[in-house]
Amino acid sequence: MASPAFDNDSFHEDKTNNVYTSGEKLQYKDEFWGETGGETSGPYKGFTVLSKRATDAKSMMTVFADVIATRCEIEKTYGQALVRLSDHAIKTNKDKHGTMYFAFENTMKGMKTTGQQHVDLGTQMSKVLGAHFKDFNSDSKAHRKQQVKHLTNLHTQREKVYASLVKTKAAYNVKCQERETLEDQYKRAKDAGAHTPEETKALDKLRDKLYKARTQAERSEFQYKQAVSTVEGVRLEWEKEFESIAGQLQEIEEQRIQNVRQDFWVMANLQSICAVADDNAAEMIREAVTHVDWESDIQEFVRNNRTGNVRPHQLDFVQYQYKESILRNMSISSTATSGTYSSAYAPPSRAGSVNTVPEEASSETAPDYSAATTAKTNGVGEAYIVIYEYNAQGEEELDLKEGDEVVVTDTIEDPWYMGTLNGKSGMVYKEYLEKKN
Repeated sequence: MASPAFDNDSFHEDKTNNVYTSGEKLQYKDEFWGETGGETSGPYKGFTVLSKRATDAKSMMTVFADVIATRCEIEKTYGQALVRLSDHAIKTNKDKHGTMYFAFENTMKGMKTTGQQHVDLGTQMSKVLGAHFKDFNSDSKAHRKQQVKHLTNLHTQREKVYASLVKTKAAYNVKCQERETLEDQYKRAKDAGAHTPEETKALDKLRDKLYKARTQAERSEFQYKQAVSTVEGVRLEWEKEFESIAGQLQEIEEQRIQNVRQDFWVMANLQSICAVADDNAAEMIREAVTHVDWESDIQEFVRNNRTGNVRPHQLDFVQYQYKESILRNMSISSTATSGTYSSAYAPPSRAGSVNTVPEEASSETAPDYSAATTAKTNGVGEAYIVIYEYNAQGEEELDLKEGDEVVVTDTIEDPWYMGTLNGKSGMVYKEYLEKKN
């Protein structure tokens, strides 16, 4: 199933209604004045506040950029792990039969589709968001650095001319006070009149001093006015520059908020596309699972792999035929143990029955070895395989181990054979033998 494509035009926000108004729109350039200390030369509070705001905004952009970069790596790592896991599962699975295999294969394909979609999600986030954050931070930083440098230079210049203004104003006030004092003295002396040559000479001197004081006061006034004009010129230039920078800072902040908002929107849409792909993959799995038929799978396996319907035949317990000497001893043992004796000589049961021996045994049930050489049955000259281990009870018998091959040389009274094993002849119990195929 094909994954939904990441269309760069499909996951951007519709901005047609992206306008918020609430009364008068406030502007940075109008609301961040107010000089500390009134008429002192301290820095503007507004510039400090706006500078801090720009720094904090940059910090938030940097953090979000790191989040995007880390998220991209997580998505890629997760997706690649899913792809590897699905490929490995398909490769190592040995059961490739029936409807269950179809469901398993589609489940792994769905997992691979999901993994590839997450790899694509990481790639798209890195491409669409990561580079954008880096470019925006770089551009805004360079622009803000240039603005702050220029505004700082103007502020330094303003500081210098304002300091000069303070000195000039102080000098002007002193000269004005000196002129005022001399004018008052001259007026009183003139009103009193000069009646002697000495008084006339003193009045003339006072008039000269007054003239000089007026000249100095006028010069000081000119210097003071010039200083005020210079300070005002620098202030106006600073104010104009601050207004421009405040407007630009607001534009950058508006652009930052809009861009981050748009990036959040894009990130959410990318996640939605990936979620749709995940759901499509899950639906593919569900569709495959609906076709699973356990009865059909089992029937198909039986038809293709059955080994036959003939069951093993039942094995019955066969009583061991003891020799007369053994039976005699067993009879004695039976009497000594209140009618019971050991069944150690009985062959193992092949059908789960209990090895038992009749409570009474007499020499009449024992085989007659004197007539063993005269009984003849079929099977002479054929090879047999020993199926039970047997320990000889006398020199005339052979020790048998499971898997030994015995060649029958003669048949004696049932159930005994005469046979050879490893070059040695002796009696063997035929129920311990199975004809070699």
